[in-house]
Amino acid sequence: MISFSRARWIDRKLGKPICYLISVFHYLRRKNIPQPENVRNILIIKMWGIGTIILGSPVFTNLRRNYPDAKIYFLTLSQNEGLYEDSLYIDETNYMILASYWAASVRFCQIIIWLWRKKFDIVFDFEFGSRFTAILTFLSLRSLTIGYVPAGSGKNLFDITVPYNESIHVTRLYLRALHSLHLKIYSDRLVPLPISEQNTLKVDRYLQNNHIKNFVVFNPNASELALERMWPLEYFGQLGKRLLEEYNGLDILLTGGKEDINRVHNLSQLINPPGRVFQVCGEFSLRESMYLLSQAKVLVSNDSGPLHLGVIAGVPTIGLFGPETPVLYGQQGEKHSAITSDQICSPCISVYKDKVVDCHFGVICMKNIQIDRVYKEVTRRLDL
Repeated sequence: MISFSRARWIDRKLGKPICYLISVFHYLRRKNIPQPENVRNILIIKMWGIGTIILGSPVFTNLRRNYPDAKIYFLTLSQNEGLYEDSLYIDETNYMILASYWAASVRFCQIIIWLWRKKFDIVFDFEFGSRFTAILTFLSLRSLTIGYVPAGSGKNLFDITVPYNESIHVTRLYLRALHSLHLKIYSDRLVPLPISEQNTLKVDRYLQNNHIKNFVVFNPNASELALERMWPLEYFGQLGKRLLEEYNGLDILLTGGKEDINRVHNLSQLINPPGRVFQVCGEFSLRESMYLLSQAKVLVSNDSGPLHLGVIAGVPTIGLFGPETPVLYGQQGEKHSAITSDQICSPCISVYKDKVVDCHFGVICMKNIQIDRVYKEVTRRLDL
């Protein structure tokens, strides 16, 4: 598997000069492309980040209402499989594979052929910094292309450039792409994942077999997009101990992917009480996980995909933010809280720096989020 850090390096070192070269041809080829009158096929490209895909989901509903007769396609990474397939808003999902350099190269060529065959009328690139997706968008050739060009990115390949601004929420940023086509924005609500009876039965069976009724969920993990987003494991451990001491009828579920099993096991050892702490890493699919979260009392999570999965599940969430800003990626709504330590050096992640964290202070923005503060926020939202 090609890691995110390696993919980011390739995107910066190779993608940027390729974009500059292509931009010359793009400038000479055409300008002021009119909006298609009869839109039949629309493509949305969003590769990285389950959380940001969820935050961009209002685009799906608004496109469907503006173009009820069009087919809407979604292109994303294979590891995001299970998000919005079979939804009311996406007709077909295609996947980019990063299993190896050879697999990625072959798949890239296959996707280009797919773009030509589908003859998309409109292509949206919802990656802010990726040159790779900008190149793919350009290679659709006959499409009206729409995307973001942060200063210094070099990806000036779109027919319509949407202004990028890190001071407004990412959901609004995505909806600006629709506004650039003068489309009506009907709603900015996030779209839940489609849940089947099979999904609910598996989760319900797990909870019944383990006699779990009232529980909170901890997500102590973060993806390799920025591992610095993780609250110290011992802080989660102390928080868990205090909650179990205070609430006799409460259990704690520790969630994550298969890659997080060791970290979650270590956290389980820190909290310790047998029969009251359960590890569910890799146990459930994305849709099953959303249903599981909907049954929880509270979700405490680092700034990562499960946090936003909790939002669309309807569970009160407490998001822990440090290197990234909740202004851009925070949860929206009264039942959700975004906690920061308000360090002067935070936030430090930016598209303008290719999302690279270069911290010289030991990630104090996460270490200085006080356990007492998180504990009080959890107890304020518990209804036991």
